Amino acid sequence: MLLLVGLTGLLAAALGVAEIRYSRINNLDTDGRWVSVKASMGRVLEKSCRFTRTSVSVARNRLDLGAYFGYQQLEFHRALPVDELALSFQATPGGQLAVFTHHDADGAEGIILRTPSAGVGGGFEADGEGGFTRFDALSGLVVSPDAWHRLELEFLGDELRVVLDGDSLEPLALTARSERVVGVRNAHHTVYVDDVQIRGPFAEGTIYDGFHGSQGQWGASLLAAGLALAGGLLLHMTLGAFAVRRRRAAWLTAPLYLGAFAVLLAWMGALPLAVKSGPPITNQLTQHIPSIMAGFGVGYALLAAGCVLLLVFVGQRERWLDRPEIQLAALGLVLALSVMPAVLEQLVFLSATYPPEEFEAGRGENCVKLDTQGHLAIIAQHHPPQLPANTQRIVFLGGSTTWGAGASSEAATWVGRIEAALAQRQPPGGVRYESVNAGVSGRGSNMLVPWFRNDGVRLEPFLVVASMGVNDTDAASYGLQLRQLALLCAERRISLIFSLEPGARGWAPVELDRMHQIMRGVADEHGLPLVDATAMVDQEWVGGFLWWDTVHMTDYGNHLYADALWPTILEAVQAHERAVAEATAP
Repeated sequence: MLLLVGLTGLLAAALGVAEIRYSRINNLDTDGRWVSVKASMGRVLEKSCRFTRTSVSVARNRLDLGAYFGYQQLEFHRALPVDELALSFQATPGGQLAVFTHHDADGAEGIILRTPSAGVGGGFEADGEGGFTRFDALSGLVVSPDAWHRLELEFLGDELRVVLDGDSLEPLALTARSERVVGVRNAHHTVYVDDVQIRGPFAEGTIYDGFHGSQGQWGASLLAAGLALAGGLLLHMTLGAFAVRRRRAAWLTAPLYLGAFAVLLAWMGALPLAVKSGPPITNQLTQHIPSIMAGFGVGYALLAAGCVLLLVFVGQRERWLDRPEIQLAALGLVLALSVMPAVLEQLVFLSATYPPEEFEAGRGENCVKLDTQGHLAIIAQHHPPQLPANTQRIVFLGGSTTWGAGASSEAATWVGRIEAALAQRQPPGGVRYESVNAGVSGRGSNMLVPWFRNDGVRLEPFLVVASMGVNDTDAASYGLQLRQLALLCAERRISLIFSLEPGARGWAPVELDRMHQIMRGVADEHGLPLVDATAMVDQEWVGGFLWWDTVHMTDYGNHLYADALWPTILEAVQAHERAVAEATAP
């Protein structure tokens, strides 16, 4: 019996370490089944691949679409002939989940499930940019928040059969396809997805993903179990040989435990998470992660000391010298106990509901770091100060939304769309309009305006479009920079258009409304045109998929923003053309 206790302890310790290790390295990249559309945009979003490269998005063995700013869109990595798609999901209040029955470069279709405060769900079709071309409301797709639901979709040619929590809903129209790329998407609010099943006439027959750390690692787990049992039996034989010679074994068992404990700690590693304060969905654990982890460290040290003393005590008892199973049982039990703090630590990590904000350190290393100076150097390289013959320039000043972070390509940015619209015109004299995208990620007016004063004016633009505010936090400095920009453009006889940089309704940076007020005030002071495109944010999940986070737009969002700016820019261009014509007239 004591031998069985010892072997069981060793087995539990080995399997516990393996499971925790797998959970620690579990992420969507290692899973390999799901592709992040957000992280694969041509105009990459800085830090966007944190969602796929860290274990936060699959903590508690479920997919957390609200992690790392939310607005995540995942697709299965290959097209399949799908007969059925099923998944479990839970949405927080205000949450909504889009389930794609197919998505490719030409468009998408699927269904949207919403909690009551988010509106009515339904079936949709979208174009390649994410704008809805059809939306059929279906009240049965409204779900209760904070409760798990089971969704089952059956593909029947040109019809989609929907079963929600066992209840069949009205069938929805569907485009018949031989293969489909399925996926899911959320907005800002957290939505959890689990137990995804895809069935169809493909090689595997059924594909299941529970987002579990040890998925596909059973072989390694069995190897760990086998090594633990083999090591235990070998140790039992060694201790038996010591018993025959009536020698005490404390000098063997205590170092063995210390070595195993050191390996355990090295394998486990620390959990270097520091979490920002977030919305109310964050539970209390996330506010005290560092102190909790420090407590676990103290617990490890105390447990190690206690276990070593226990092993020394057992190993020195005269009456137990001929009982090697006692030595093994003691070692197995203390190793199993040693895993318990690590298990508890992992439970803290897995039970914490993390805010949809970024992590300050540790597991959230940047996967992409945009080079500000490199981008400015590219501007100087592509746009030399000397204006080419018969060319007029427009400079677009702004941050990452101006640069186009989140767009599928440079042409899909709102600046690229404006340039394409200008190129389609036939202005008098065959003038060519050249757009200079001076959007610099993460930079506000205190960097952009001085750059324009020192370098941008050398490009000799006739028009400047300033879309700034998201990256500014100092109201006084922001107002000063805008006024200086207005005075500089007036002095150089450069037309200037202000545009209120949009942000997701209710979730954009808290200072953005204040910055909008300041920009309105400066525009009024200097008699400048101002474009208010903030109403476009109401198209989120009504007209299409608008955001990749609270400020960066999808192709559809860039389309809306370009449409809002185009009339004012066109008016400024036409006024410039008239002025040139008058100045050159006989």
